[in-house]
Amino acid sequence: MHSCAAYISRRVGEITSFIQLFESLSISKGNALAEDSQEASLYIERLFIYCMCWSIAALLEADDRAKFDKWLRDQDLNRAMPIVEDGETIYEYFIDHNTFNWKKWVPPAWEYPLGDKLDFSKYQEHYKIYL
Repeated sequence: MHSCAAYISRRVGEITSFIQLFESLSISKGNALAEDSQEASLYIERLFIYCMCWSIAALLEADDRAKFDKWLRDQDLNRAMPIVEDGETIYEYFIDHNTFNWKKWVPPAWEYPLGDKLDFSKYQEHYKIYL
């Protein structure tokens, strides 16, 4: 019985994470999409997929992420998934809120600072999440 409660609790946490992520990413762009319902529909589908990957399926290992990516592509009738290169999955992409299209995530260039003492607070800007 104890393991069942832990499983249910984990699933509730995943769903809660999905809802919070979806709400936070969609709330600010509603007015910009109101003019084109087809564009809005595709954006919402992309956003749904993105949020599902980074909440419900976020803890998958690399092999399972590839399987999940393939499964999503098999279900993708509206071509909402990003076009990826060999060896990539949806997990390397995010939705650009200016264009409402998928964009490959590339970490910013960063050089290890010289000196005896490293103050990470100075380099915080390199680790922002771009949504």
